[in-house]
Amino acid sequence: MSMSKPPKCMGWLLILAVGFLMCAVHSATSGAASAESFATNDPIRISIFSDELDDDFFGDDSDPSKDMDLDDGFFEENSDLIDIDLSSTLAETPASEPAFHTKGSIKAGVTGNFSHTSPEQPPFPDHQGLSSLSTEADLEFKKRFDSRFDIVVSGTARYDTIFDIRDHNGFTRAYESEFRREARIEKAFAWFQVSDSLDLKLGRQIVVWGKSDNIRVTDVLNPLNMTLPGLTDIKDLREPVFMSRLDYYYRDWTISAVLLPENMPNQLPPFGSEFYAFPSALQENEVSSWAMDTLGAGVSLSRTVGAIDFASYLASLYDRQPFINIHDSAGGQVPYFDYIRVQMIGTAMNLVKGNVLYKSEIAYFNGIQLSASSVTDTSGRVIWKQPHGSYSRVDLLIGLEYSGFKNTDLSYEVCDRHYLDLDHAARACGINNHTVQHALRFSRHFINETLELSLLASFYGKMADDGGFLRLKAEYDWSDSIQVDGGVIFYESGSQPLLRQAGDNDKLFFSLTYSF
Repeated sequence: MSMSKPPKCMGWLLILAVGFLMCAVHSATSGAASAESFATNDPIRISIFSDELDDDFFGDDSDPSKDMDLDDGFFEENSDLIDIDLSSTLAETPASEPAFHTKGSIKAGVTGNFSHTSPEQPPFPDHQGLSSLSTEADLEFKKRFDSRFDIVVSGTARYDTIFDIRDHNGFTRAYESEFRREARIEKAFAWFQVSDSLDLKLGRQIVVWGKSDNIRVTDVLNPLNMTLPGLTDIKDLREPVFMSRLDYYYRDWTISAVLLPENMPNQLPPFGSEFYAFPSALQENEVSSWAMDTLGAGVSLSRTVGAIDFASYLASLYDRQPFINIHDSAGGQVPYFDYIRVQMIGTAMNLVKGNVLYKSEIAYFNGIQLSASSVTDTSGRVIWKQPHGSYSRVDLLIGLEYSGFKNTDLSYEVCDRHYLDLDHAARACGINNHTVQHALRFSRHFINETLELSLLASFYGKMADDGGFLRLKAEYDWSDSIQVDGGVIFYESGSQPLLRQAGDNDKLFFSLTYSF
């Protein structure tokens, strides 16, 4: 009798468990060795000026001043140990930020698919083997006119030579247009300090809401580049959009108001991509920008008190993620991507306690439109079913980060997206009341923090059994200006649109970056 193959995600979870166990054992061993060294042979130098000693270093009942005679002449005989030359210290104070600042980078990257299955027929291209051989340049300028006025402009240009090498692979026009070349302005904004308590930032910018590093709940303002899921962290996927932001500071409170005249959706995989979830190209009903009826707006209120960081958010804007709508024509049903205005009210909080950072976010969304789903009848005809009306949803996220291990960070976040008012039509389209997402991250630094090894696992489903990815990555600072990174990412297919075709797209990736 043959034994059934265990689910793919169970093997990944086993890898995670083993990795964490090894990390804990290694840290415990290192801690024991350090304790033994402290108790026996190694001398320890303690600076009386250090602010890095633990508050209870001397023990609960110990007071070092009781054993120190302040009149025994120690400070007179050793005055050279504490003599401070204020003039030289002031002379070495770093200068203020220059009025004109430039930074940038040049990056060469290569990506290969090692588990992709070649398509049986067009129009889908063959992504097997080498899939990207790109060069990318980023440049940012910052001009400070005075302490109250800054201008920042950044741009990027990229070219992928894989289309010159593999021009016979049947890449679609949409795929080639998305990945072959790109040159654009990213950030372009002006910052004004109107008064000591009021700032204004106007232009293309990124505004981050929420506390999570891996899952979006209240972070709704900027769209994401989702063309290659999993290869890049969320913090590097946000796309700038034009907005005006006004920040008002009162004691330890910050009130921010934003207006978003530009409507930019999430960048989804184009038709012909290995992650495109539909058999044919879907048209898009673009939302107009710079119109009063499509203007987005948001307000946030934040405060930090001791170890607690708290914020509340309110927004009304067009959803960055499209839904599939249906147009009935003489030729039949035509599906297309559409967008709808939604309202969101939410809160987020961080709490630091010892080596643990606790995170939580909750948001209520109203006005959500659900995507249509397709079914095939007995005659082989595809029929689309469309839920009618708008729906509301509550997203709840909790998470924690642990930094008690030396040079190591562990974090776990879980989010439940719960629809409050699903009807029979929505359930008939395959919409579930709950959608659960997990994100587990592990990172550790080596060689004086020049090498970082990280693991990121992101899965859907209550038991992490509805698709996701596992990414292993190494980043090495060869020098102050050169960074090398590479790794592998494994995908598992699931019911989410980005993951329906993801299962056979495992990748190897490598890049070399020069920063200046």
